[in-house]
Amino acid sequence: MTDGAKETLKYYLGYQVIMQALDIMVDFTGTAEDGLAYALKYVGLPAWLAEPASRAIVFFLL
Repeated sequence: MTDGAKETLKYYLGYQVIMQALDIMVDFTGTAEDGLAYALKYVGLPAWLAEPASRAIVFFLL
């Protein structure tokens, strides 16, 4: 494995650990999903589509 790949892996794993800790401590993912779903509904997206879309967005970003 190259040095650049090792550094990228360390950065990614560190990020994942921090995000998991936040999620456990303050339900960060749930709060982000709820807020995003509300915003999507506010701009006119139906609820049946806003909620899965918000989960997908949060999954890929966090």
